[in-house]
Amino acid sequence: MLLQNNILERHLKIVARSLKANITTGKMNFRCNVCGDTDKSKNKKSAYLILRYNSKYNCNTWQFYCFRGSCGTSMLAEIWLKRYFPLNHKNYEKDLLCFSEETEEEIEKEERAYNDLKQQQIVQNRIDEQENVKYFIPILEGSNEVFEDAKNICKKRLIDENIWKNWFVASDSKDKDNKYRNRIIIPFYDDKNEVYYWQGRALYNWMLPKYMNRTDNRDFAIYNYYNIDKNKEVIVVEGPIDSLFINNCIAILGTNITEKAKELIEDLNKFYLFDNDKAGYKKSLEYLLEGKYVFLWKKFLKDKRIYKEVKDVNEFIINFPKYNGKLNYDYLKKYFSNNIFDKIYLV
Repeated sequence: MLLQNNILERHLKIVARSLKANITTGKMNFRCNVCGDTDKSKNKKSAYLILRYNSKYNCNTWQFYCFRGSCGTSMLAEIWLKRYFPLNHKNYEKDLLCFSEETEEEIEKEERAYNDLKQQQIVQNRIDEQENVKYFIPILEGSNEVFEDAKNICKKRLIDENIWKNWFVASDSKDKDNKYRNRIIIPFYDDKNEVYYWQGRALYNWMLPKYMNRTDNRDFAIYNYYNIDKNKEVIVVEGPIDSLFINNCIAILGTNITEKAKELIEDLNKFYLFDNDKAGYKKSLEYLLEGKYVFLWKKFLKDKRIYKEVKDVNEFIINFPKYNGKLNYDYLKKYFSNNIFDKIYLV
């Protein structure tokens, strides 16, 4: 299937380029050739070719979707190619026949070697992480300048002391292997109150990257997942600190959520509140096209008569502390939308 996907992707890209598609890794977006999209906006692109997990085949496959409500066409990309671009599909079939069983065996051999190397890297990452953990000291137990700086950052960001007192600081050891050095360590607790993941936040502006996630066990990294009421509406944000200011909220560590994390939150009644920045706009628009609920920052700020730009939830609370403790689904629900016409509030 890996070989077939690679060959199919090559021919899908040929067609996608002819349709003036936006092409990124695992995704091609273009005006729908099935319904033609709306004539009102020549820039609207409702059709997607997406590489995603297919439970029927137990692997990733290329699939075609049109998210325009009046169309809603979906099918395997191979069927889409054969039905609408038969000449390209014939070339695709010819390429498949050109690869002998020996060639396919070589590819599978390389894939096994890659997976073995990947597994070795996972094991090494776990060893490295265990070495780093020995430098993690509870934030209330340290006494030098680094720990005071960490406390001051938490206070400045209006984080409740009952929360940050359970955080850590990676001490300023001169050990070059301590990659989390001079970072606040935000722990992720499971249902047994045990730390299963963490994120390191830089204490100083000159440090890059600003956030450093744990290397191992990234798949299920969802902050506050075990503490929410899963029977109620759940708000999904990017960063753990932002999630602290919204009731029944989880954080997915950026705009790119892993497939396994998606499975964890699949059945939740979820509403996405991405950062008020370029990456957040892009992800919100993508999710809006897929019919998911996203937060309309511009509408929210306009209604509150706020004309100052704010990047995220925490920055909003810092600038307007009167809203601290007020943010929950009931308060914010009218600013979530899955209506494509509301994209005017995103860009």
